[in-house]
Amino acid sequence: MYKLIDSILTKFKPCFKREATFQTFVVLVIGMLLRKDTQGISSIVSTLRLKSKFYFNLIHFFRSKAYEIKDFKKHGLRV
Repeated sequence: MYKLIDSILTKFKPCFKREATFQTFVVLVIGMLLRKDTQGISSIVSTLRLKSKFYFNLIHFFRSKAYEIKDFKKHGLRV
């Protein structure tokens, strides 16, 4: 299962201008897959047992200029 998830997420790597932004994307996706509730970013931070300072990094991801939604469509994600 991990190999499948990795292969899917890796296809989206070219969508990101920075490695750190891609890594944040991966953390968000994995967090969404594993979380037990739907309390947003807070549940991802809690589920992955991240330090609270990462909450703001994850929030910032959604306003980042390091990717464009249109690029996701090229790599298979329908938005």
